[in-house]
Amino acid sequence: MGFWRIEAAGSQQGPALGKPLIAGSGNWLRATVPLGSVRVIRVTTLIPLADPVLFPAKDKLSELRSLPQVNVPDVRFSASMGAQERHLLMSLVGNETRPGDPVNYPLAWNRDGAYEVTALARSGEIATAEKLALFFARHDWFGGFGPEADTPGLSLWAIGQTADRAHDPAFDREVWPDVYRKAEMILKMIHTTRAIYRIPYGPIVPADLNRPDLDLVCGPAKNGLIVGRMDFERPLLYVNGVSYAGLRAAARIALRQPGGAVYAKLWDQEASVLRKAWWRALSTPQREDDRSAIVGLWPSNIANNDPIPYSSLLKEHWDKTHDPTGNFKSRPLWTYFKVAEAHEWLLEGEARVPDARTHVWQTLNWFWDHQSSPGLYTWWEGRGEENSFGLWQEIRGWEHPGAVTPHYWTAAEMLSLQLDMLVHEDEDGSLVIGLGVPNSWLAHPMHVSGIVCPRGTVAWSWDGHHLKVLLNGQPVTYIPGPAFRGILKN
Repeated sequence: MGFWRIEAAGSQQGPALGKPLIAGSGNWLRATVPLGSVRVIRVTTLIPLADPVLFPAKDKLSELRSLPQVNVPDVRFSASMGAQERHLLMSLVGNETRPGDPVNYPLAWNRDGAYEVTALARSGEIATAEKLALFFARHDWFGGFGPEADTPGLSLWAIGQTADRAHDPAFDREVWPDVYRKAEMILKMIHTTRAIYRIPYGPIVPADLNRPDLDLVCGPAKNGLIVGRMDFERPLLYVNGVSYAGLRAAARIALRQPGGAVYAKLWDQEASVLRKAWWRALSTPQREDDRSAIVGLWPSNIANNDPIPYSSLLKEHWDKTHDPTGNFKSRPLWTYFKVAEAHEWLLEGEARVPDARTHVWQTLNWFWDHQSSPGLYTWWEGRGEENSFGLWQEIRGWEHPGAVTPHYWTAAEMLSLQLDMLVHEDEDGSLVIGLGVPNSWLAHPMHVSGIVCPRGTVAWSWDGHHLKVLLNGQPVTYIPGPAFRGILKN
């Protein structure tokens, strides 16, 4: 990938740093640096890093910038957004995503990767997202736990999020046969009367290679819902929520295909029936599963206008894990779940829950105050080497990490959350401007640009009195976020 040069010297003066301590090739190198008089260490690449699939040779990591431009009063907000996009781009291996630190996770995993592809598409990295989404289109059952029931839905959602923003007929045509296959697989899981098994694609976590249920996708459907496997459990609301999102995405792509309207109608109808079954399941003990609080509004919107308020489920989960000040009672292990819950609160809105926006900001500030690497805006998974392939043992100096870090599902959740806080597109196509903007920001001018939505690219500014919105794309209705509404009424 590149040739590296590491040098050290005992002074901060001048460009010359002395003879190289190490020079060689590869992505991972170890150098012993004698301390004492050494005050400067410089790492340089003699040949720029370049990925043969996703990055042209002319692109350098140092030249990457966040496509959305965000000028808001809280510098941590914009710093976090820029960091997440860079982390996600640097996490890629060829045309594959990685769940976290690639030494710990030397494989593509559908679930984590779907969120990563979506976050990149939402941040405007459309060409990269298209190439990554093609991997999801071509492959059906990849991930370290084998074929899981949320795989078709998450794949379709990631492909759909990319296609909706790309407006690329050639991409739609290329993924259409795969979209059809995956949508039909969801219908098969919804209606099956017997267990469904599939052959895994790609590496399996070594500790789980001999599990007898490794090839199980789901059992017989029950009460109109998929009884599917995920994380070797059966999180009913999550699996069916993302399957609903997948069917809706497939229907949108179908409408752009010759003769696809008949499939779009079928998949939308099936999604509607699935949604009602999901609502009924909200009152069952399944609501207690951690994954139930990360699917209702983001990414699926299946809980929108539900007759059993989804907010009550969110409040139960919040009270279980947070103290009265909004801090976590204990250090969360699955950081991506907690950022995703904040996204649920954002979309739940203050019309139904007065504290919704407060909970979003309590979560954001907690994570910014508790970074794995302060200033880099990275976070962790678990306690130790979750789902390890044992590769860290081959690298002296760090054989027992305290967690998997960085974790790219968390980075993706953070980026998507922050983007929706600035510009959120409702299911009816209207744009909510500044959905997550706190009241305290209104005393300062703000400018946001480059937010990519399915209807076009959005920019907005606030001068303390007026909210101006520009859209390069299809005409839409604009709705000011809750912080703006009181001022703009007067």
